[in-house]
Amino acid sequence: MRRYYSRATGWVGPWVCAFALASPLAVAHDNGDDESPQPGVAAYCDYAWGATRSSVSQQLYPRLFLSGGVLTGADSVSATGSSGNGSGTLWRLQAGLSYGLADLNEGLALLDRARAECALYLQQSELFAFLARYDGPDSMAGALAKIRILEQALPAAEHILDEVRELLLHHQATVEDLNATSLRVDTLRAELGSSRALVAAVSRKHRVSARNVTDLMLSYQSATERVAKSESRVRQSRRFDLAVRAGYDRLFGVRDGVPLSATLTLTISPGALAQPEAEEQAHRGRTGWATRGLEGVHDRVAVLLARLRAVLEAQTRRGQDTRVLLADLEARYKAVEAIAGDSVRAYRDYLWFDLIRLRAEDAYLRAQLEELYALLPPDGGATARP
Repeated sequence: MRRYYSRATGWVGPWVCAFALASPLAVAHDNGDDESPQPGVAAYCDYAWGATRSSVSQQLYPRLFLSGGVLTGADSVSATGSSGNGSGTLWRLQAGLSYGLADLNEGLALLDRARAECALYLQQSELFAFLARYDGPDSMAGALAKIRILEQALPAAEHILDEVRELLLHHQATVEDLNATSLRVDTLRAELGSSRALVAAVSRKHRVSARNVTDLMLSYQSATERVAKSESRVRQSRRFDLAVRAGYDRLFGVRDGVPLSATLTLTISPGALAQPEAEEQAHRGRTGWATRGLEGVHDRVAVLLARLRAVLEAQTRRGQDTRVLLADLEARYKAVEAIAGDSVRAYRDYLWFDLIRLRAEDAYLRAQLEELYALLPPDGGATARP
């Protein structure tokens, strides 16, 4: 028994230490996510992992025990083999190691739960980052596309404004023409400024995973399942126990050639028979609460996806209308572009500003639709891609 116990603890101890020192963030790579985690994930995992390691550190290693006592009314046996009359007092000293498999089982289950909770928090953080990025009404991709159009057009717009000022000095344009042109240029500048502000604000938000949101939601469900299973394992970790207790056991006054002892105790809890049904109910409740709970992250993402699908349909129709108007305006502008004359010039400038506005709008809508199609593949081809 002593040889078996020593060999068992020699194998279990180093393996448990290696397991306990492993980083819980490695679970992200186990799930196929090679990207760096969201801010706060590492801190939460450090907390969950450190707190769990602290609480189970006394369970993963054998316990040392030392006890002493006295026996009264015992028959003492002398070294010559003669025995007393049963009224002697014997002193007893015990020291050694004790260990139970239930402690090991519960400790490993708690560590597994900490890893599962770290993985779940990682998936939650990815979904919250998705909510923060796409919950607003504007599109960052669309804003970037609009910025490129407006930045290219703004020097030409300012050149037109300078020409109108020059024509006003030569009495070839009116003050109303100058005010109207100045207002149109200011409108372009305001559009450019608001688009840049939108990009700057969205850029400050947390990084969004390159994985499809459907995959993120499936990963969240898998992480929830894993947490539910690890919690169940913790609750069922003490259904039985196989404990060993071995060491030095000396009874002074009694002849004993080898003062060593070892005991092996098997403990079974009959109440564990009632656990499977309760665990099944707990598992259903845990996963259902996480995936169908009102205002939970899973529910909020599902609502956002439904809203984005509605935006996709509306912006698809809007993009079609915008392209029709843009084609008509392009044709009208080309028709008057080469015609001379002050009245034609004023009309041509008017068309040019409207053309730039529509080009910027068309670029915004195209980029937004590309972004939405990447997030939301059309269901059964219901929304045709432009």
